[in-house]
Amino acid sequence: MPDKKKSTEINLGGLILQEESEYQREKAEHDKLMKRKAHMDVWNSLAPSELKYLKKVSFGQRSFTSIDPQYQIMKMTKMFGPVGVGWGYNVEYDYPSANDMILIVAKVTIWTELPENTFGPIAGSRTFWHKDMKRPAEDAGKMALTDALTKGLSHLGCDADVFLGKHDNKHNADNGKTDNNPF
Repeated sequence: MPDKKKSTEINLGGLILQEESEYQREKAEHDKLMKRKAHMDVWNSLAPSELKYLKKVSFGQRSFTSIDPQYQIMKMTKMFGPVGVGWGYNVEYDYPSANDMILIVAKVTIWTELPENTFGPIAGSRTFWHKDMKRPAEDAGKMALTDALTKGLSHLGCDADVFLGKHDNKHNADNGKTDNNPF
């Protein structure tokens, strides 16, 4: 004679489940849903941008919306705490050169909550000097760092609406087919 499963009645907030395995399936499904929601909480909190911190930028035929990097730092501070306490970043610089040109490459590694919780590096670069310049670009290092940090923070969802193109319309969004795009 086959074993008969023992039926256990469980009251779960007014919902009565007949078998423990049904309860465990429901609980596992609920736990998965809550985990997915938690994964998106930081992203969803950081994603919307205040319009006063956005500006239109144009490079030749390419135009897009840019976000104020200081605003991103403020948003991260609201979410995680002060830089160096609740979140932070490390930066390493490289200075590659070729064909009478020197670049500055900033490689940024970002951490949240604990310095061990890192991701990156994410790189940003600027031309520091080339043969046609009268003097080196003094702000190239700062600009490379800002580009890398802004892009890195976007990986956490910081101002995702900007990076998803929600502030650009189809007439000024870069579709990757401009004449100036070598890629």
